Amino acid sequence: MIIGDSISCGYRRMVTRELNETLYIDGLGTSKALDNAFYPALIDYVICQQGESEILQFNNGLPGWHLAAEEYRYHYRKIIEYIMEQYSEKRIILALTTPVRDCDNQNHFAARNAMFWSATELSKNWRRKRDWR
Repeated sequence: MIIGDSISCGYRRMVTRELNETLYIDGLGTSKALDNAFYPALIDYVICQQGESEILQFNNGLPGWHLAAEEYRYHYRKIIEYIMEQYSEKRIILALTTPVRDCDNQNHFAARNAMFWSATELSKNWRRKRDWR
C-alpha cells in the first residue's frame, strides 16, 4: 500500500506493472499536509478496509509548503512515529517527496526543497535506529 499525494497515485500502476502483476498496489492519495489533524485517522480508515497488506510505503509528497522547516520536521516525525507504532507488523518504506525544480534553471532544485532534505536526514536516522535498509 502506498500512502502519498497525487504523484504517488500516478505511479501505483507502474509499480504493479514492474512487478509483473505478481502484486497489486493500492493506496491512499491525498492533498492533506502533515499538520492536518485528520491525517492519522484517514490513514487508519483506508488501511482497515484493505485486505492483506504486508508493505506500507509513505511518500509525503508536496503538501506542506505552508509550514516552516522546523514545523515540517516536527509533523513529519510525528506522522512517521504514528505509522511505525500503529503498523509495526508491516514493512515500512519511507519515500521522500518529488523535488521542485528552480524556475530559472530546471537543472537545479528550488531553495524551498530544504525542508524536505531535512526530512531525508530524519529518515536516515530512523533506518539506522531500526536497522532498516
